[in-house]
Amino acid sequence: MIKKTLLLLFFVLGLGACDFGHPAASATDTPKGASPLAFQDDHVKYNGQRLDFTQNLSSWIKVLGSNHRTAFPNDPSIVVWDDLGIRVYTDFPKSQRVVTASVTLRGEPEDSPSYIPPGEGVRPRRDYAYSVLVNGVLVSKNTRVGDVAHLSGGRLRIDCSRGISICGASRNDDNFIQIKTYFGVDDRRYDSTPYVIEFGPGHNPPE
Repeated sequence: MIKKTLLLLFFVLGLGACDFGHPAASATDTPKGASPLAFQDDHVKYNGQRLDFTQNLSSWIKVLGSNHRTAFPNDPSIVVWDDLGIRVYTDFPKSQRVVTASVTLRGEPEDSPSYIPPGEGVRPRRDYAYSVLVNGVLVSKNTRVGDVAHLSGGRLRIDCSRGISICGASRNDDNFIQIKTYFGVDDRRYDSTPYVIEFGPGHNPPE
């Protein structure tokens, strides 16, 4: 339980990362198909409806639906939409403002130290069924994380941390630097495909 909690905190708060080069993806690696969910600049779009990190949880519920649960009985800060494969974190107890959006592309295997059964805790019962648009790049559960920078046409860089299974996507300009994107990966790091994508300012949302 402690390991799971620490991993969760690393996702939300963000960690420093180390940069390593990686070969470019081929065209056949690029995911195809429309995505209802987009992480773009400083906001989220779901089925064409915009959500941002100045809004409270109630606004997100209007868009994502009322069929949700809290991840833990004594912690209302994490809200999970089991059927969508999506969860959000709020700035509770300070406020109900949403500070991070997260999508599960595939659950970690049972032999993983951070394995959580489907529908328990922060893990949705179902994985997200589509690719996710991440600053213009369609990312699926089959996309190599190390290829995202190439697929972005130079808009993004990817840095994978040492000692923890997280890779960060950073913009190559000074716009929206308060918004963080993290991929949950396995020990292959750059060669891994993503388990989870986290997006948002974390616990320091813009005023």
